[in-house]
Amino acid sequence: MAKTAFRCFLVLFLAYGGIQMVEACIHDSLDHKYVSGTQNYDANHPFVARESNRRLREEDKVEDATSGTSLENTDSIFQPIRMTPYYDNSSLNNLPDASRQVVVKVVEEAIQRIRSALQVVPVSGNLFAKRLCTAIFFTTPPVCHSIAEKELCLDMPIPAEHFAPLRYCDQCKSDGCIDDACLVSPAGQGVPNTDFLIYVRAESTDNCKGDNTLAYASTCQQDQYDRPTFGMVNFCPTKLSTDVSAFERQVSTALHEFTHALGFSSRFFPLMRQEDGTPRTPRDERGNPPTFASGICPNGKKIDYYVEPANSTIKYSTERDHVAAKLITPRVRAFVQDHFNCSTLEGAEIESQDGGCLGSHWEERLFEPEYMTAVDSYRNVFSALTLAFFADSGWYRVNASTSELMHYGRKKGCSFATEKCVDPATQTPVAADHFCTAPSTDFQGCSVDAKSRATCSLSSKSQTIPAEYQYFPGNPTKGGANRFADFCPLVVSYTGGDCSISTNLLQLGETNINAFGETYCPTCKCTQTSLRGEDSSLWTITPSRQTGCYAMQCFVDENSNGIVQLTISRSVTQDAVSFNCTSRGDKLAVPGFSGDITCPDPLVVCEGGDPSRYLLAGEDTGASKAAKSSSGSFGSGSTTGSGAITTGATNSVDGHHWASLWALFGGSWLAFANTV
Repeated sequence: MAKTAFRCFLVLFLAYGGIQMVEACIHDSLDHKYVSGTQNYDANHPFVARESNRRLREEDKVEDATSGTSLENTDSIFQPIRMTPYYDNSSLNNLPDASRQVVVKVVEEAIQRIRSALQVVPVSGNLFAKRLCTAIFFTTPPVCHSIAEKELCLDMPIPAEHFAPLRYCDQCKSDGCIDDACLVSPAGQGVPNTDFLIYVRAESTDNCKGDNTLAYASTCQQDQYDRPTFGMVNFCPTKLSTDVSAFERQVSTALHEFTHALGFSSRFFPLMRQEDGTPRTPRDERGNPPTFASGICPNGKKIDYYVEPANSTIKYSTERDHVAAKLITPRVRAFVQDHFNCSTLEGAEIESQDGGCLGSHWEERLFEPEYMTAVDSYRNVFSALTLAFFADSGWYRVNASTSELMHYGRKKGCSFATEKCVDPATQTPVAADHFCTAPSTDFQGCSVDAKSRATCSLSSKSQTIPAEYQYFPGNPTKGGANRFADFCPLVVSYTGGDCSISTNLLQLGETNINAFGETYCPTCKCTQTSLRGEDSSLWTITPSRQTGCYAMQCFVDENSNGIVQLTISRSVTQDAVSFNCTSRGDKLAVPGFSGDITCPDPLVVCEGGDPSRYLLAGEDTGASKAAKSSSGSFGSGSTTGSGAITTGATNSVDGHHWASLWALFGGSWLAFANTV
C-alpha cells in the first residue's frame, strides 16, 4: 500500500491511489492569538539604528543622520537562532516512555536543523512573554487597564516565570496615567539564552480528533518588530510512532510546524519587514496593518478575519482558471524565476485550497515536495524557496548551504508554472515525468528525483471535481487523488518502489534470480528499463516491469563531459556489468538480458549542491555568477558512444561539477542585500 501524508495529517492512497482520505491542514483553522511585547536588543540592531536615525531626522538635530549601524556591516550582529524547547510535563508524562523519547528526539533534531538554517539578532538578557491586556487606555503611551487571568499559548498555559512585569491601572486621568494609582504584575525571571521559545506538548485535544492529525503549531508572542518569540507545538499522542523508519517523517512534520510558528503563516505575511526594519505593509497610527472582519476576499471568499498584506508583498491574479495569491518579495521572486527558468513569473503561488483569503502553504501543484506545502511528500525538500521567505521577512538571515535541491518543476519553463497540468483538449501532460494520464495499473515511471519507482495517482472520485480542475472532458469525477495539487494526476513515489530500501529487490520465488538486474541501495536511482534476465525466461511477471533501480555513479571524463556509470547485476553469471551513459535517453543492450535499459538524466541522478543557493544572497555578485555558470551544465557535453563497458576507476561528481558551488557557499552565511 502506497502512503503519503499531510504535514498535519496522514493521507492514504489505497492500491496506488484509489480512495484518498483527505482533510486540510489545520493551521489556518486554529485560533491564533498574538501578543506583541518588547524584548531587549543591543543598540547595533539594524532596526534600532533605523529608528534612531528617523528620530534624529524628525527632530532636526542633525542635518544628515548617519549614526547607527550600516546594513552592509551587520553580518556579525546576526547569530544562529537560539530556539529553546519547553517540555510540558503535564502532558508528556502521560506518554509511554518510548513515545516521550521520540518527541524529545524529534524536537531536538528539528531544532538543530532550524538553528543551522536561520540567524536572528539575539535578544539581550532573558526572553520575556508579555501579559495580555484585556482592556487598554489609549493614552500616550498606551497603558493596560486589565490583564487576563489565565494566559495561553494556544493550548499551553504560559508559566508565570516567563512573564515580564506589567503596569496596569484601574483608572487613568492623566497622560500616561502617571498620576494614577496603578499596580505592577509579578515579574518572572524570563528564559535565558533564548531568541524563540517553543512549548512542546503531547495532548489529545479537539484538534487531534481528526483521524489524520499528527501535529499542529502556532505563534503566540512577537517582539516589537513583529518577529515571533513564543510558540507552541502539540503532537497528537495516538499518531506518534516509535518505528525507526518513521523518525525522519516525524522530524519533517516538526520542521513544518516549527516553520509555521517562526512566521510562515498568512497572519505574518502582512508583518514582514524590509532589511532596515521598515514594514513592507504600511501601518496605521497604532502600528497595525489593514485588518478586516467582514467583506469579500480578493479570491471571492467571504472574509472572516483578514489582515491584508501590501500588494508589494502579496499579489492576486487569475491562474489556470482560478484566483491565486502570490508572494512576490525579491528573493522569493528570484527563486521561482530561476527554478522554473521563467523570467516573467512574479512570485511563488500560495496554496489556493487552504481556505479563507490567504493560505499558509506553498502551492502544491507547483512545489509538491517542498516541506512547506500542505501535503507531506514521500520525500520532503528543505528548499531555498522557504529560506527565501525567511530572508525576505526582515527578521532572519539564512544559511544558504542548508538548502536542498528541488527537482520538481526545475527548469520546466513558463508553461509548467502557468498552464494546466493536463491539457483538457489533448489530454497531454505539461510535463510527462511529473503528471500522468494512465491509471496506476497501466503506468510505471520514476519519481521526479529518480530516487524511487513511481505510479500514477489518477483515480475516479465519488464526487464531481470542480470545473476549473477537470482535465478529462466527459468524465467530471476523473482526476488526481490530491485536491491540494489542483486534482492533477501526479507521478508519485511509493514505499515498495523506493530505491534505497534493499528489501524491495524482487527475487523470483525461493531463487536468487534477479530478473531485472536491479540493485537497491542508499545511492541507487531509478530509470526506464525493459531488461529481463536470461535466467528468468521461465517466469511470468505481471504486470511487466517498465522501470527499475540501479547502482549509479557520476564522474567527469578527461574531456570534462559528464558521465553516469550504470551497473546491472547479473544473477545468471553471478557478476555485474557497468556501462557509461553520456547522453540522456540512450538505450543500452546488456549481455545476458533481453530488452534494454535507458540512460537517465545526469542532471537529476548526479545532484550535488543546490544551484538556487546563490539567490539567497540577493546580489548578483561574482560568486553568484560563478554558481550560475556551474549549475545546469553537467552532462551537456557532445561526446557520443554511450554503452562502453567501464574498466577504470571513477571520480565523484561532487569533486568536479559541483566543486565551485560548494566552495562558494558551503557552510557560509549569506548577507542580505538592499533589494527593496
